[in-house]
Amino acid sequence: MMICFKDWVLFICSCFFVKKSQERILRQILTLNKNSVFGMEHEFGKISNPKVFKRKVPVMEYEGYEKWLIRIMNGEDSVLTQEPVSILEPTSGSTAGTKLIPYTKSLQKDFLKGIRPWIFDLILKGETFRGSAYWSITPFQKTDIQTKSQIAIGFKNDSEYFGNLEQMIIGRILSVPSEVCEISEIENFRYATIIFLVSDRLISFISIWNPTFLSIMLKYMLEWKEQIVEDIRFGRITFPKKMNALLAKRLEDKLEPNEERARELAIAFEGIEEKLNFSLIWPNLSIISCWADGNSLSYAEKIAEFFPDVIVQPKGLLATEAIISFPFIGKRGSLLSVRSHFFEFIEQKEVNLGEQEIKLAHQLEIGKRYSVVVTTGGGLYRYQIGDIVEIVGFYLSCPLIRFVCRSNNVSDLFGEKVNEKFLEMILKLNFEKYSIKTKFFMIAPDENEIGQIAYTLFIEFGKNENISKINFLCEDLEKSLHENFHYSYCRSLGQLNSFQVFLIEKSGEEDYINHCVSNGQRLGDIKMPILRKELDWSKVFRGNFIS
Repeated sequence: MMICFKDWVLFICSCFFVKKSQERILRQILTLNKNSVFGMEHEFGKISNPKVFKRKVPVMEYEGYEKWLIRIMNGEDSVLTQEPVSILEPTSGSTAGTKLIPYTKSLQKDFLKGIRPWIFDLILKGETFRGSAYWSITPFQKTDIQTKSQIAIGFKNDSEYFGNLEQMIIGRILSVPSEVCEISEIENFRYATIIFLVSDRLISFISIWNPTFLSIMLKYMLEWKEQIVEDIRFGRITFPKKMNALLAKRLEDKLEPNEERARELAIAFEGIEEKLNFSLIWPNLSIISCWADGNSLSYAEKIAEFFPDVIVQPKGLLATEAIISFPFIGKRGSLLSVRSHFFEFIEQKEVNLGEQEIKLAHQLEIGKRYSVVVTTGGGLYRYQIGDIVEIVGFYLSCPLIRFVCRSNNVSDLFGEKVNEKFLEMILKLNFEKYSIKTKFFMIAPDENEIGQIAYTLFIEFGKNENISKINFLCEDLEKSLHENFHYSYCRSLGQLNSFQVFLIEKSGEEDYINHCVSNGQRLGDIKMPILRKELDWSKVFRGNFIS
């Protein structure tokens, strides 16, 4: 792919001159948007370098942009960018269940400046496109988001991050047809995805987000193996639940009867039962791209066990707002996407004295950790994205980074991004709604009785409190969490079970403090949380889950 080669060459060149490359990108963004409402208010036309940019524009999180985004949603033009907003992509927020990120054509091109070099590196190393590929497809998610503008809400699948040419080329080698994303019922979506995946023995590349997505697919593949073999033999799709007849027919027309593949799969499934080696299904598979840092590390390691002869490549750091980094095979960490956006970094120190120190990409140091601030062609300027990264090396003068964690308290086991600020808000509202008085409470992920992960309210009621309201509270909290786009998606995929309540019999605060002290935390440093991200708190507190 010559277009990927061109961006690969330009990226390699920029790695020699990171400072100049970043300054050029900043000038381009400011020049293009100096006549936008935001650009005029912050005097983009008078900004000549990063130092002036720092004085004119404050570092902001999403909440600082809400008033501007409301104007965009109401149909106003040239608010954050002079270029029209083409898509509002939903993601999770802290004070709102879902936040909307504006996408322009420039922003989509900026994503490609990171995606294309990554793809060409895969081609160069001979690790992909030797056969067919699977790029994760998101099932249809109905949204209640209403705007007065005609701007579309959300991408349908990963391929829409690519340009038209890449979509056309990739579309020819995809194992799973794009029509699968039109399936709204999750079991039917899962079954159709599995059928097309296992029918194709030539898959060489799989790209997903959270590794649990694949591990859940593998689990259901084994549960449905007999039906899968028969369906592939006869070229049909036996959906688990009632299905739209026209869509079912369109999908079945794409599946040819294949007696030989059915026999091959029957033998492979017997081998998997013995060895748990899923490479037997796809002998051509060479690389799986997924999250493999932070909370995803242990799940990625499990995928590597299932595919012992396959490279499991960390995805780098790609957020809804921006592409931060991407991997090259053989490189530790991932490369900062220095041609995509303008980056700043807030150094993370144990004690911050005075104003936080902000560094540019060419000023970073190996071993230090930074919070990422990004300026994009989509209209987010000096946007604090909320990710902490560690510098693990350099490729030429381009930083190699590793994702560490979120900078605010966010639980993100499977990509659900449950935020403490959002939990605090909905708990306050519901405690007031049901007049609940508590002695202790917090929320954390925990296993239910059958080993599934579910967010759990650990609560100790005040004296003489009526606990009959707890079921209503639980239902309302689950409903509020579904306002979070990513939580709702993880629930629909089966990565999380429904919200549950653990009733603490007594001494919740004492047990919590004792547990923290026993794990080495100083008594004076212990704070009462709303959200903890660790599992197994049901083993710390005395009490029981409420059915």
